[in-house]
Amino acid sequence: MQDLNEDILKRTYRMRSLCNNAEMSGIKANVVLAEQGEQIKNIHSSLITIDTTLIDTKQNINRLKGRTQRVMNTVRTKFHPKFFSKLIPHSPSKDSSLSLLQTPPLLPDRRHSSPKLIQTPPTPIKKSFLDEQIDETLYDIGHTVQRLKYIAQDMNDKLVGQVNTFNQIHEHMMQSTNSIEQQNTEIAKIFT
Repeated sequence: MQDLNEDILKRTYRMRSLCNNAEMSGIKANVVLAEQGEQIKNIHSSLITIDTTLIDTKQNINRLKGRTQRVMNTVRTKFHPKFFSKLIPHSPSKDSSLSLLQTPPLLPDRRHSSPKLIQTPPTPIKKSFLDEQIDETLYDIGHTVQRLKYIAQDMNDKLVGQVNTFNQIHEHMMQSTNSIEQQNTEIAKIFT
């Protein structure tokens, strides 16, 4: 019986060591996730800057379009309409159809872990020294596993936040792409 208790004690020490290593790995992964979250937020901020630049570009194109229209009107008044229509073709009618933005489905806010709690077994009244060490080690393992649960929940929260930011980035990219396509169409109309 003594050999069995010593073997159990060695195994519980090994389990505690594995739990401590897992906890350290979880903490390191959490730090990396936090840094990655900051990088994603910076990308999102850059996209907002691009959107602002696109708005300025659209305003400049509209000014160019207005000036071009004034020049065209001046040329039209100087030439006979039949002669002018042969020189410069009329612009096609405006296409009012816009492509719809498609946003990817959002992921659920959080995966819920099991509500079961790790509880320490009731302690007997009389224990041997090895039994006390085994119980103490198992108690430490229980607390370490509980901390691992909180670390995992924190990592999950950070990942959900990053998914939401990625969805916002995707939406901005779709809006920016549509805006660029519209501006290219307007530029093409000016030069045709």
